[in-house]
Amino acid sequence: MQNQRRYWVHPLWLKKNKKYGTFNATKELNLYPERFKSFYRMSKECFNLLLDKVKDAITKKNTNWRVPVNAEERLLITLR
Repeated sequence: MQNQRRYWVHPLWLKKNKKYGTFNATKELNLYPERFKSFYRMSKECFNLLLDKVKDAITKKNTNWRVPVNAEERLLITLR
């Protein structure tokens, strides 16, 4: 017997901002714990622990020419 779907498209992906794309969904993913684990392939606690360990190494400086990608999004892109 198949599981019945709750919705056709998850609300997280309906309201995503097309200007920033998928990788700016980290704040919204925190609102949906069941999606967090499937998207990151790890629990929120494990992700935060990993982020704490590598944050200093992957954080870039702000310059006059650009605003860098923050460490959380940088780690997300690497994991994906």
